[in-house]
Amino acid sequence: MDAMDATSPHKRRRTAQDCVVLDVGGTLFKSTISTLTSSCTYFASLFSHEWAPASESREIYLDRDPDAFKVLLSCLRNHVALLPETDPDLCKRVLLEAEFFGVEWLLRDVKHQTLRHEPYSAGERGRYSGWDPSASTDVLKDPARAAQKFDELFGGLRDALRTGVLPSRFFRKADPYGAQAKVRHLVPAPLGDRVVFSDSTGTDVAKARA
Repeated sequence: MDAMDATSPHKRRRTAQDCVVLDVGGTLFKSTISTLTSSCTYFASLFSHEWAPASESREIYLDRDPDAFKVLLSCLRNHVALLPETDPDLCKRVLLEAEFFGVEWLLRDVKHQTLRHEPYSAGERGRYSGWDPSASTDVLKDPARAAQKFDELFGGLRDALRTGVLPSRFFRKADPYGAQAKVRHLVPAPLGDRVVFSDSTGTDVAKARA
C-alpha cells in the first residue's frame, strides 16, 4: 500500500519540516509539523497520517482565539511556559487553549510550579490550601504527581481559573512570607486571643496568638 502511495500522483508524503499555515480566528500563523506535533495531541492526531492528498490545502482554519494561540505557539516552539504575567485574562485564555489542543506538558508544568509556590505552613503561618509543601517534598520532585496533587487541592484547571488560583499563584514567589509585612494599626488584644491576617482577597496568610 505504501509503495502505491509513493507513486500515486494524488498523494504526497508529509515530512516533519513541512510548513503549515494556520488561520486561527482570522489571523495567520506559520509553523512546521514537527513544532506542532512534538508535544500537542491535537496536531499529532491531525497530522498522524504519513501520506496526504496532493490537493490538501496547506492552510488550516481553526475557530480559536488568535491572541492566546500566539502565546501558545511560542510555548510550543520553546517548550517553556512563557505566560503573560501582566495580562491575567490572556494568561487564562492561553491555558484554556492548551487544554483544548492537548498541550499536557504545559498544563503539568503550570500546576507543578503553582504548587511549588504554595506558602509553607511551618510555624503556624497561614495556608491557602491546607497543604504543607515542606512535608511533601517528594511530590514536588515529580511534576506528574504534583499536577495530580494540584487537581486534588484545587479541582483541576477550570476550577482553578474560576476561583483565581490561576494564574495568580503561578507567578508568586516561592515563599511570600519572606517579604516584610507593614504594620498599619495596632489593636490591644486580651491574652489568648487568636489573630488572623488576610490579604486583599480575603485569604488567610498568617496566624498568631496573643
